[in-house]
Amino acid sequence: MRDTPKTLGDFLALAEQSPVWGGEGKIVSRAPDGTVTEIPLGTDRRLLERRILESMQQYWPEHLRPRHTAEPRAAIVDGDDSEADSDSTPKKQPAKEIDPGDEARWFLEKTKLDGVPTLLYWHGGWWRWRDGAYRECEASEVRGDLIRHLDREFNSLGSAVTSNVLDHLRANAFLPADREPPAWIGPPVNDWPADEIVATRGKLVHLPSLLAQRQCETSATPRFFTTAAVDFDFDANAPLPNEWHRFLRQLWPDDRDSIDTLQEWFGHLLVADTRQQKILLLGGPRRSGKSTIARVLRELIGRRNVCGPTLAGLATNFGLWPLIGKSVAIVSDARLSHRSDQAVVVERLLSISGEDALTIDRKCMEPVTCRLPTRLMLISNELPRLSDASGALSSRFLVLWLSESFLGREDHGLEKKLLAELPGIFLWAAAGWQRLRERGCFSQPESAAEMVEQLGDLTSPVSVFVRERCIVGKEYRATVRDLFSAWKNFCESAGRKEAGTDATFSRDLVAAVPGLRRVRTRETDSRLMAYDGICLKPVKF
Repeated sequence: MRDTPKTLGDFLALAEQSPVWGGEGKIVSRAPDGTVTEIPLGTDRRLLERRILESMQQYWPEHLRPRHTAEPRAAIVDGDDSEADSDSTPKKQPAKEIDPGDEARWFLEKTKLDGVPTLLYWHGGWWRWRDGAYRECEASEVRGDLIRHLDREFNSLGSAVTSNVLDHLRANAFLPADREPPAWIGPPVNDWPADEIVATRGKLVHLPSLLAQRQCETSATPRFFTTAAVDFDFDANAPLPNEWHRFLRQLWPDDRDSIDTLQEWFGHLLVADTRQQKILLLGGPRRSGKSTIARVLRELIGRRNVCGPTLAGLATNFGLWPLIGKSVAIVSDARLSHRSDQAVVVERLLSISGEDALTIDRKCMEPVTCRLPTRLMLISNELPRLSDASGALSSRFLVLWLSESFLGREDHGLEKKLLAELPGIFLWAAAGWQRLRERGCFSQPESAAEMVEQLGDLTSPVSVFVRERCIVGKEYRATVRDLFSAWKNFCESAGRKEAGTDATFSRDLVAAVPGLRRVRTRETDSRLMAYDGICLKPVKF
């Protein structure tokens, strides 16, 4: 068994027996891959010691003394550390001796795991790899770690020195903002595509391999850049989640389509896929099981991967900040007061679900522009009232509706029983992911078709007017005056307090009817405006 080096002098004495050996006037370092590097003995003491320790740390990592030792520089250059051995207490160096770039690189090197640093600076913030995923951490946490690192070897540390090293650390740990998770930042495992992998706290699971019953898992690694990892241990042989199946059959006793759609939604949320551009609306009476589904989903995806904003909060300056790096946003009570800015809420719901890049304000930090990976899920006892004349928002919704209330018949131990089946629910959700992938899109259950129509009517009353009072076609024409008059009559009969102005009606009408054109007529009055592509239905008596 080799002797264990405890000082740099011991290191050099063992040179003949190790991948680092002495030579006349130089030290030659041989890396594990066979690469040979020559280091002149006149090299700066700190750089020399660092190169040696980096080369040898895999052989005696637990015994190597701190790289800034007490040996005088001359003793190191001569290869004689007898004087240094007499002083066993390392001496701190003055902070003015710090090379900020050197210290930042060394600090980052110490965080490496599987060849990749576990600390990244991304989207204007620090992210540390923990429990299978990169989690955002406070700047004060990183600064504190850096101060403790420097304080072991330097004295008279000041904020200016620390900030200087921290700036270099940001530069060395920087990950470009266009690198969106999930992605490989090192060699991929088995050439698995990043968007087919689910990260757990200890494993990476490749869903297609799991469903094909092939080798589907490998150890979690920081080479896989993801901000989401589930919080339970993966089990490919987990038993069927019988309590979960029983619960869903109680909610939808005669509606297999709704259960299948929920399964596909759960599977959709396992991976970072926003291509479907859908928002789930889960509605129904009180005590109908909505919140139980949401809590199971939160535990399945991972609590740290889910946020719970409000619709009104999305309209505020910092309302999007909590969504950065989150897989799912669950709005547990989708209501809006009349004072809320509905236009901003609708705009942000469309932008998030539409995979658009957003500039996000952050308190006391620089704004960041990115595409949010967040899928939206709204829970409500009633259909939300969100104004969108174009109908674009209502087309984004996937609606599941519950009809039975269990008020007075609640099973207060149900949630605990369901959470015990999370590994089995994971496999159930994976099967839903496969079915959705094969079909290519979600299928709206017929049981909620009426709710989908009502939602469209609530978001765009002008669309209801067009459906009930108008005929759409290229060969039709109607004057602006006649249509606006019919619209006012429609609003009065529907109980709407205000019909708005001719200009707002025109804006909403053009948004609701694609291809509609506003033109000037030439037959009679040149100042008369009309719409090409629409006319009023004949009045029936």
